[in-house]
Amino acid sequence: MTGTSSTLDRDRLEKVKHHPCGKITARCPACHEEGHDRTGNHLVEFASGKFSCIADPAHTNRIWELVGIRDDVDPRERRRWNREEKERRRRERDRVRKMERAKSALPSLIEKWKWSPDEVRDDSPTQVDEYAHKPSVFISSLFSPFDLVWSGEVFQSGEAHSDRWRTVSAWSETPAEKIGPMITPSTWKGGTFSRRRENIMEAPFIVLDFDSIPTTGRAPETPEEKKRLACESLAITRWLREKCDWSLSAILWTGSKSLHVWFEMPPEDHLEALRESMTALGVDPSLIGRPEHPSRLPGMTHEKTGGLSRTLWLQR
Repeated sequence: MTGTSSTLDRDRLEKVKHHPCGKITARCPACHEEGHDRTGNHLVEFASGKFSCIADPAHTNRIWELVGIRDDVDPRERRRWNREEKERRRRERDRVRKMERAKSALPSLIEKWKWSPDEVRDDSPTQVDEYAHKPSVFISSLFSPFDLVWSGEVFQSGEAHSDRWRTVSAWSETPAEKIGPMITPSTWKGGTFSRRRENIMEAPFIVLDFDSIPTTGRAPETPEEKKRLACESLAITRWLREKCDWSLSAILWTGSKSLHVWFEMPPEDHLEALRESMTALGVDPSLIGRPEHPSRLPGMTHEKTGGLSRTLWLQR
């Protein structure tokens, strides 16, 4: 079946990921039945419908036997699938075009809205030099005294870790070394001891994790690249705040390479308009729409670099 123009039944594939130009990757069912491809990326199907296993091209026939769309499929079902696939590829092309437009506009945006770290600190409503490393100040500035807030290590979820849910007032009385290193941008229902989405009371914030240089898409390695990431991320932050009317709450340097920028949750139409361009802006899209996901607090030592996270801008 090598070179076939037939398509696979994607409903029967696992770990499907869509890529620009209509290509997908997925777990190779032939590898999987042999106990391989745990990462789920050996199977590639191109927009033309051609597919192959990158680990073993000889698997092509077996892949077809396991997940190929056969002639005995109801013609109506096949037409429905073809319509849906055509629509999906149209959406993918639109997404790629939006990404390309965002990338092409970035240099002028960054130049126009540049915001240096010194200017950020001077503009902060809170004098962050005094509170830059104090997690309790960060928490009390963002949440109300009686809000129930989680703080701890990523793994600290479950009944054995119920003490990681405390009111903001209680966290304010907790020694700094007993707080963090992480927090979620959400408040929680009373009696919660599991960091599951259904236990969230409210999600008042969205945290943008700028972990790659917006204009290059690459993770910074050198000091110069890390400085460039900070400058470009801050320019985008200023643009979102002043041009798009997003309400800025905090900016935090993680102690490594990235910035975490806290905004009040924007209106859904604003967020939807920008969501497709998040990757082009250097934002990790995996955190968008996940208020249960932990984010770093200030005053915490980064486990990889030894750098101390600190607040750069804070609304009080």
